[in-house]
Amino acid sequence: MIAGRRLCEAKSSISLLARACYRIKRFFAPITGEPKIKARVIDKLSKIAPTALIALYLCASIPLFGASAAEKAFNQGLNAYIRDDFQGAIRHFTQAIKIDPNNAIVYNSRGKAYKNLGDTSKAIADYAQAIKIDPNYANAYNNRGNVYANLGDISRAIADHNQAIKINPDYALAYYNRGLAYYNLGDYNKAIVDYAQAIKINPDYAFAYYNRGLAYYRLGDHNKAIADCNQAIKINPDYANAYNNRGLAYYNLGDLKNAAKDARNACDLGFCDLLKYMGENKLLRD
Repeated sequence: MIAGRRLCEAKSSISLLARACYRIKRFFAPITGEPKIKARVIDKLSKIAPTALIALYLCASIPLFGASAAEKAFNQGLNAYIRDDFQGAIRHFTQAIKIDPNNAIVYNSRGKAYKNLGDTSKAIADYAQAIKIDPNYANAYNNRGNVYANLGDISRAIADHNQAIKINPDYALAYYNRGLAYYNLGDYNKAIVDYAQAIKINPDYAFAYYNRGLAYYRLGDHNKAIADCNQAIKINPDYANAYNNRGLAYYNLGDLKNAAKDARNACDLGFCDLLKYMGENKLLRD
């Protein structure tokens, strides 16, 4: 009787999993045969529910009844991408595009794979095509802006991040990336404003706290730099860069004891620059 109940529970769990996967994959828009869901929904989900993206990966290999050939190719591309098989991802995404050349999500996904392979020209071309198909695709603008930033074309990067934010004013990642672009221009005050907005949208954004602290450090405001590094470390206790930069801020305030402590913590996590500097200059304190 117990075995029978467990079998029923197992069947029920499988049924629930199948229904959940169906809903997740419907949410991520089958490529043909059904209404396409705007890519900005995926943008928002990636910020507020990253576990759903993991669920998508787990479900990607479970075919839907009647799934189209394009959707199957797209799912195979997602699986390859998450395994860091970017060549395989490109092959599958290209197959999906041959079947349905008017899906912005697939172009954006292939652009990300090209970017990870260092093929920036093809990445930009795919992001541009995604935007041509869906002019309100905030994620594609943000991704293209990141490629422009990596190429040193900061003005184009900022323009793309501006457009992403215009489309989606709650897009924390776009504010963060625009902040990075302003930081690279040496405009630390504008960078701080953008990092602050990213934090307002996502209070657990450790990278934004860290980089805002770095901007404060560049402006000579070491106390604010320490406060932001404190918050970054609170969110991510294994954040080596945050320990290192907090140590630098303590060092510049003359607090060698705390600087040495942070230098050791950073080195334990694999970032030993400050510890090496302090050791070479006989500045370490117990």
